[in-house]
Amino acid sequence: MKALITLVGLIIFVLVSSPAWAQRITAQSSTQATTCRYLSGDVGTIIGQGQNIHQAREDASQQCFDRRASLYERLRGPLDEERGLDIIDSCVNIRCS
Repeated sequence: MKALITLVGLIIFVLVSSPAWAQRITAQSSTQATTCRYLSGDVGTIIGQGQNIHQAREDASQQCFDRRASLYERLRGPLDEERGLDIIDSCVNIRCS
């Protein structure tokens, strides 16, 4: 179930990426490591890493989902599909600083 929710989140992430954002990705050197720092009140600072901003943001989104899902399950029990989709939505739309 968790893997399915993660897969759906990654698909949504890829689909909502704008063409202008994709152009910035291709303009960066593929050998340069990039980070995406995201500060969240509930799960703290998340630092995604990748060869480009796209991969760094994807890594940060995945970490965000994993942390929020873990926090939810620890406090409230098993994660249901509706709550999982809510978490995906909140983690897909992060802004890197």
